Amino acid sequence: VRTQIRRRRFQQKLRANYETSLSMALTDTLTGLYNRRYLNVHLDKLLKTPADIRKPMAVLLFDLDRFKAINDTHGHAIGDDVLRIFAERLRQRMRSFDLLARTGGEEFIAVLVDVSVERACYVAERLRRAIASEVFKVSGGIDPLTVTTSIGVAYISGEQTTIEDAIKRADAELYN
Repeated sequence: VRTQIRRRRFQQKLRANYETSLSMALTDTLTGLYNRRYLNVHLDKLLKTPADIRKPMAVLLFDLDRFKAINDTHGHAIGDDVLRIFAERLRQRMRSFDLLARTGGEEFIAVLVDVSVERACYVAERLRRAIASEVFKVSGGIDPLTVTTSIGVAYISGEQTTIEDAIKRADAELYN
């Protein structure tokens, strides 16, 4: 019985370590959102679905405006606070089945499935306003910061496309 109990505890530790490792491999440690690796795998699966059964989707690319100035002025710890708050605001305002990922630096991507062009643009504008309308209360004893974001939207319906193309299209729209 003692051996079986030890074996069971050992298996539980192995499972916990495996789940922790898997979580670390798929999520951004700062924000808790999915990382680029997970985004690429998930979006690739969505894009490889046959066109006749694939639901239309939108790729939203978020870029925090003047984020470098925040880091330069207030330091990286404050910049990290801003990224965490930004990620949480996005998470709270997105549907539970939409994919939200931090792809690096101050760039975030959301993948909205089964949406129209109008709905995707509406969601992007609603998110942009929600971010800008409330100040970011950061640590460090400084005044709350006003942070804004720019959003590029790439809409994908029946056409075949790649991950790189979808992200490039959203990036191009970011600056329009």
